[in-house]
Amino acid sequence: MAESQQTEASTKSYLRPNVRTELQADIDGLKSEITDPNPVHRIQDPQTAKSRLGRMQKQLDEQAAPEVSAQERPALETRQAALQEHILKTMPSRDMMMKNPPGSVGRNIAHHKKSKAQQVEWKNNQLRLHPDSNDPDLANLERIRPVTDRTINYADSQIGGEKTISVPTEQYMQNHDQIEWADKAQKTIDQQASVIERMGATMDRLSDKLDKLEDAAPKIPQKEPKPERTPEKKAADVARMQGIRDRKVEIQKQRDREAVTKLQEDFVSTDSGPSDDAA
Repeated sequence: MAESQQTEASTKSYLRPNVRTELQADIDGLKSEITDPNPVHRIQDPQTAKSRLGRMQKQLDEQAAPEVSAQERPALETRQAALQEHILKTMPSRDMMMKNPPGSVGRNIAHHKKSKAQQVEWKNNQLRLHPDSNDPDLANLERIRPVTDRTINYADSQIGGEKTISVPTEQYMQNHDQIEWADKAQKTIDQQASVIERMGATMDRLSDKLDKLEDAAPKIPQKEPKPERTPEKKAADVARMQGIRDRKVEIQKQRDREAVTKLQEDFVSTDSGPSDDAA
């Protein structure tokens, strides 16, 4: 009964430490904009901003993880261990989630249905027990997921894996004392050294070939750098560009004058002609 009451009391997820920090920074920034004495920086719609500020502050107050006193900590740690044990009873292993043998999807769905409340409470307790942690995976259930489950047959899995043997075979135990482990280790070292030596020789040959290709490639002539412009040249260029601009302005003025003259001539010609009544 006590376990069910504790589980029901922890159905709301608490905010992660980094989310609380970001939310508090947003609240402080919004307060500063509302009360800024400079009208240029002050927010234009203070009423809407205050409503938003109230919602943000309510979220921070209601979803912040409550502090744990020294008297509460032992009981909460015991409760956390019990929750973890309950979750692990039905939690699929990492091998099952990755290799997806027959029945793994149904087992995962059943696991979440059976321990959803316990999972939420476990995550909240993690945040309460470690309030100063900046670990992004602090409340991640993958931290406690078992690596493998030897009771599962992975023969028909979608993703196969290497066959593992949980205990040494009888033949292995019989021959163990007869194997010269030092000689085998030295032989392995010598083989690795030989491979490294061959790789080095291959790299040297490739390097020589690249050098020959570079020597045989046609040389691309480099462009000569442009001479620097002297102050006199710069001044002459500026004067020339100014002259071009002045000439463009003068041409436009001339066109405008010609257009005005043409309009005046058309108007006079129209005004002095015979009217329809006189005809």
